[in-house]
Amino acid sequence: MTTRTVQYARLIPIAAASALLLAGCSSNDNEAPPASTSTAMASMSMPPGAGTGTGTAAAPTVTKEQAEQTAVATVPGGTLVSSQLEQDDGRTVWHVHVLNAQGWDYDVDVDAASGAVVPDDDDRNDEGSSPPATPNAGVTVTKEQAEQTAVATVPGGTVAQSNLEQEDGKTVWHVHIRNAQGWDYDVDVDATSGAVVPD
Repeated sequence: MTTRTVQYARLIPIAAASALLLAGCSSNDNEAPPASTSTAMASMSMPPGAGTGTGTAAAPTVTKEQAEQTAVATVPGGTLVSSQLEQDDGRTVWHVHVLNAQGWDYDVDVDAASGAVVPDDDDRNDEGSSPPATPNAGVTVTKEQAEQTAVATVPGGTVAQSNLEQEDGKTVWHVHIRNAQGWDYDVDVDATSGAVVPD
């Protein structure tokens, strides 16, 4: 009887140690997931393109050719010089530069959406060839005639440019000529009589 009692007593610490080992394993299995898991979930981004304004401005419904035809039709005897797309007071317009038969410059804006001519708020060309409010009825000499007259006064001369101007109360064709040696000459031709105006 004494021997059996001693052997059972030795088994008790072993069983207790096994129970403690199992308890420790169970405690480790219940720990919170690594912080990297929550971090990865937090770093998930929105789908590509979401919330970004990548829209582009719509193309004009009125073509360049249509705008040019409309602009030229507003200027009697007008010829096209140039045209480009611009922004004017928050809207897109075709800005068309037109020259009439007398050499006056006109800038015509055509709405790129409706095709209508945009009213001009006295936006005149300030390059010395501003068009009058109405066509000049006193001009009887054409640009080509004035250039021929001016070139004849300069031997070997060629026309560089010409435009209609006001000089001492009269309308004249101001013709810029360059001779064979490269010298520049300015010749004024009366737009009514066709005579060269003395300098």
